Amino acid sequence: MTECQVRLHRDALNTPWGFRLQGGKDFNAPLTIQRVFAGSPADGEVHRGDIILAIDNYDVSQMTHKSAQDIIKKGGGSLALRVKR
Repeated sequence: MTECQVRLHRDALNTPWGFRLQGGKDFNAPLTIQRVFAGSPADGEVHRGDIILAIDNYDVSQMTHKSAQDIIKKGGGSLALRVKR
């Protein structure tokens, strides 16, 4: 597995990033990409099964699912993800 940095961009704040998370500290599982929606900002950038290590430079190793979602929702026009795949 290798680590890589991914930056997602969206034109409007009401445009969904286009991926679904699973896991988190409260689930005793790493945060991972469960699904990527075709045609979304995430399409072709992140992949199902990618393990998220950081969101906008926040280490997610001890983060709950909801905390991760909250950071992602506040992402503005761009979102940086460090993933392991």
